[in-house]
Amino acid sequence: MGRLTDGAFDGRAPHRVHPGSGFRVWFTEPLGLLTQVGEKVDTDESVARFLIAAQGELDRRRGGSQRFVYVHDWRRLASYTPGARKLMTEWGLDVRSRTDSIVVALAPQAKVVRMGVTVAIMALQVAGFSMKVVDELEPTLSALDLRAATR
Repeated sequence: MGRLTDGAFDGRAPHRVHPGSGFRVWFTEPLGLLTQVGEKVDTDESVARFLIAAQGELDRRRGGSQRFVYVHDWRRLASYTPGARKLMTEWGLDVRSRTDSIVVALAPQAKVVRMGVTVAIMALQVAGFSMKVVDELEPTLSALDLRAATR
């Protein structure tokens, strides 16, 4: 499986790229999204809206009672706005009944980002989510047998 840090997942180009930041989205099998920080390492509301918009495509790909897996490679994330955190948390709450798990990869040295994500995770775990933060993403991708969707 290709290293995510090179902008490729499973040897495939991203399905969607945010024009302002280079933030990337791959649709996955099993059904879900893999997101990765792009060239711009500071995230704002426009990136959050871009990721939420990808949810519409994911919903169209969903069949029956399939539940989603979300994996976020945010190891390069340096900061995000409170508005972006609010939108992402609301998005998480909105998809909770259709979500199997959420994994967020963060750099150990990103203390401020980690603190903010931890607050959001606590809110989502109270709502019944299976969420975890990891330092390395590749073992999680292997354990989930996650690969880029071909369609």
